[in-house]
Amino acid sequence: MTSTFPERLKPLAEKFYQQALSHPAYLLMSPSEVRQSVENRLFSFVKKSPWWFGQLASDRPKRAMTEAQLQALKKARLAKAALTEEELLRERRINERIEASSAA
Repeated sequence: MTSTFPERLKPLAEKFYQQALSHPAYLLMSPSEVRQSVENRLFSFVKKSPWWFGQLASDRPKRAMTEAQLQALKKARLAKAALTEEELLRERRINERIEASSAA
């Protein structure tokens, strides 16, 4: 691997490289060409991704939520619960209408 290739992608690049060695599309390529091709394709795919792409969730730095964020989360959860309840009520009414029309 090249020295500039991101550390976080090296395990994934190595996995793809091993798979590519036996793939028919890479049959006429040398191992170094295969590695370069795999690295270039992988890097072109993830270069638009956030810096933490490919890391474990436990490796990411964590910050405590602010009071405003906690209040917004609480408000969002309440809104979600209200929407869910409304959806269940609507579904129950529809089922009642279907049963009533089937019985008639």
